Amino acid sequence: MTENHRWVWRFATAAWAAVILFASVVPIAPSLAPGRLDKLYHVCEYLLLGWLLVPSWPWERGRARAQIQAWMVATCFGLLIEGIQSLLPWRSGDWVDAAANGLGALFGVIAWLIPLALLRPQQAIRR
Repeated sequence: MTENHRWVWRFATAAWAAVILFASVVPIAPSLAPGRLDKLYHVCEYLLLGWLLVPSWPWERGRARAQIQAWMVATCFGLLIEGIQSLLPWRSGDWVDAAANGLGALFGVIAWLIPLALLRPQQAIRR
């Protein structure tokens, strides 16, 4: 990943993080509450965030390190959002939501392993 292309990924990551932040702090009408699908929404939101973070992160010190750091950033962002929600009277922070956020981010980071392994099988095995 060249630095010239990384800014596109960083812009997409920042835009998606802003969407998550906005959706997480606005009041929700009871008729629009996600209900049972709430945790699935969390996993999907953070899957995309984790997936976008991997190519946004510098790979100079190794792909595995970049993937771990991308997962940590997405998970910490999820924890921060849950903390902010716990301070808002119309929202509530939840540890289970934070766990779903971290799991989704992990799935997003892992999703990068599949195409990298298929495109460069020998390099993926060596790293």
